[in-house]
Amino acid sequence: MRTILLLFMLVIMNASAFSLFDKTDEEQIAKIAYIDSLKDLIVATQKTRGLTNNFMNGNVVAQLLVYHERSEMKKALRALKRQKMSVDTTTQQKIVELKKALKQLNKKAFKQPSGQTFQNYTEMINEMLALGSNIAQNSFSKNEKFTQQATALMMSVVLPLTEQIGKTRGLGSGIVARGHSLDIEVPKMTGFVNEAERLSGKLAADTKSIYASNSKKYPSDLVNKVEMINADIRAYVALTREKVIGQKEIKLDPNIYFDQGTAAISKVLTVFTINKTALTQ
Repeated sequence: MRTILLLFMLVIMNASAFSLFDKTDEEQIAKIAYIDSLKDLIVATQKTRGLTNNFMNGNVVAQLLVYHERSEMKKALRALKRQKMSVDTTTQQKIVELKKALKQLNKKAFKQPSGQTFQNYTEMINEMLALGSNIAQNSFSKNEKFTQQATALMMSVVLPLTEQIGKTRGLGSGIVARGHSLDIEVPKMTGFVNEAERLSGKLAADTKSIYASNSKKYPSDLVNKVEMINADIRAYVALTREKVIGQKEIKLDPNIYFDQGTAAISKVLTVFTINKTALTQ
């Protein structure tokens, strides 16, 4: 009888242990899904900012696309609301505040000078990036090293890199639509492309590091893929330096220039998705 009782207790303990591990896995997956939705909000806001600046500097075609991206922002905010139990109350409240601020900004965006609107959207995106970094640090600081590295790569390298390319695309497409660069825009654009280059180098270095220790979790061509992504970033930076920054008679198509930046960002975001898959498989 005593032996049977001991066996029963062992079964209960093992079941509890498995339940705990499953719960932990579920919590991690839920938090990763949350930062994925936050990424969607950041990307849509970046596009909204850039297309708004594009339109306000003379490219009337961009206006309809602005409204599409505003809808994408709302969609991402709804997803974050559905997933709010994945994060703490401070994060939940911050999203509520961001939603309110974005709604107000969308209403007045076309009524302000384009430079002010661009800056206002940039401030909103900076808050989102900071929130994402905080979620990664607070949610995964006690996890295994791989989880910490992967989430740090996603939130502190990949998304900031998309932001530097996004600012280049957004301000640059407005310059192209106008047909000439203003003196005040030269240091801003130079700073954007310099930071994009720095972060693309960090993306390559950090990817090599995490792949070296966790190759089984990643596609075998990951390092080569990142090298190709960085080649596209260098090409966009070179185009911007040669044909946009400081130029007085720009002959580029603003829609094509914008789309080239979007293509580079989309490729950077594949690294985000690859890490998300590695964390949730």
